[in-house]
Amino acid sequence: PTEANLAMTYWRKRTPQPEAPDPDRDRCGFIWCSVAVPFTSAHAKRGVEIADRVPRLFGLEPNLALLAHSPRCLYLVTALAYDRDVRGEDARAHACYRALTQELAQAGYFLTRAGLQAQELSPPVPDATTELVRTLKTVLDPWGILAPERSEN
Repeated sequence: PTEANLAMTYWRKRTPQPEAPDPDRDRCGFIWCSVAVPFTSAHAKRGVEIADRVPRLFGLEPNLALLAHSPRCLYLVTALAYDRDVRGEDARAHACYRALTQELAQAGYFLTRAGLQAQELSPPVPDATTELVRTLKTVLDPWGILAPERSEN
């Protein structure tokens, strides 16, 4: 990370950033949420509105960035900084993250990367693998000659 990125992790600390910063040692809380948004003004505005409003409901000031990923896709990155030395901050920040990712997903904006804290929050992705294999087997082996003892899964 750059010096600016490192300094951002100390945003909510009540003490100055030390000469030799170490966010983990210094108990800086930092969670970021990155979602894909169609590259249009309407979607950018809608995503930013959600990403700005939801953290404030939890008493957090979001640090927002819109990054041009491709001509058709923006990444909306929301950073949540908090002080892990304050009682209950971890739980509050994680509740905020869950609410934020849920509302963004309901709006059609899904995580581009999911940390460990988000594994259960990722929406199920329909997997067509089984159906594809079944279709290919039917087309390529209509009489069931190849590996008849194997299941179609």
